[in-house]
Amino acid sequence: MKKYLLLLSLAAFSLQVSAQYVQKSTGDGSDLQREKSISLGLGTTGVSLEGKVGLNQHFNARLGISFLPVTYSGPLTLDGVKTTANITANLGKVSLLGEYKPFNTLPIRLVGGVGYIFSASPTATLQPTQSYKLGQTTLSPNELGEMKIGANWQGIAPYLGVAFCHDFPKHKFNVNVDLGTYYLPKPTTTWEGTKLLNDNQSNEQQLDQNLSGYRWFPELKISLNYKIGK
Repeated sequence: MKKYLLLLSLAAFSLQVSAQYVQKSTGDGSDLQREKSISLGLGTTGVSLEGKVGLNQHFNARLGISFLPVTYSGPLTLDGVKTTANITANLGKVSLLGEYKPFNTLPIRLVGGVGYIFSASPTATLQPTQSYKLGQTTLSPNELGEMKIGANWQGIAPYLGVAFCHDFPKHKFNVNVDLGTYYLPKPTTTWEGTKLLNDNQSNEQQLDQNLSGYRWFPELKISLNYKIGK
């Protein structure tokens, strides 16, 4: 946790320095340059908390953190074999994004930047619940053992998207919509087993191949923004 807070603090410092630099370069006469907001969002990447500052008439900077907890316990059938599954998949990320407003009259912004995925390691523990026939031998669930499958997408993830509605509230509150995608790092996988399910080197290699293309993580997010200051 200390490492994640340190990363967030460094990103916040970078955001503050960038804002001060742009204000010095473009002047302090515009109210827009000093606009700031904080937002609470909910979307496909989880619950988010984000701060935003206007750099000049066309650019804003955003710094945020989000978390998406996923758990499942229940029946799951794989290749015709019934199992009991325990699945956890907690996604956590920090992001530093920039917004560009190409239009003066339309509330549409292009968004780009980078996220750091500090938690993205889903695991699934599978225990067969039915007997399995191997040749002339019938094996009980206890004789088969159990499997534990995992994957890890931790690392740097570029982001590209669009944002809709006014970037800052005209009064105190407004709503924004974000639509975009993160490009996740190539995942690493593990496949462990007990008893008759313990030899999984070939399965792990196949899992690596199957998941290698799962790197796009779409984000659809609705945020409630609160304007800081006047």
